[in-house]
Amino acid sequence: MEGYESFLIYNAISGYLFVIGEIIIIVFLIIYVNRKKTKDGILMLIGSILSLLSRPIQILYYHVLAPTDHHVLITNGNKFDNFSIFSVFYNFTAYAIFAVGLILLLNKLSTKKASF
Repeated sequence: MEGYESFLIYNAISGYLFVIGEIIIIVFLIIYVNRKKTKDGILMLIGSILSLLSRPIQILYYHVLAPTDHHVLITNGNKFDNFSIFSVFYNFTAYAIFAVGLILLLNKLSTKKASF
């Protein structure tokens, strides 16, 4: 049981660090969008907010709506339920939206049309 408890502690700490990092990114993006009002900042902000919302959605599903499925996923890593597949596509979409905004911003910076 000792290994499982350390896994839970590690998972909780990494989850909190993820949320803190996302909140910091969102604050900087809100400042950037308020100053520049560009598509790249808005896309990155939408992607960050969607990414931040993925953790509460997962917690709601696994601990409130379907707690028994969660134990199946932990004990047998080869089984996937429909929600885990949805979660992968949800996170991929959030990161893809953020990446498109980041690419637009980097493109502007490379052509020297942008300033902070």
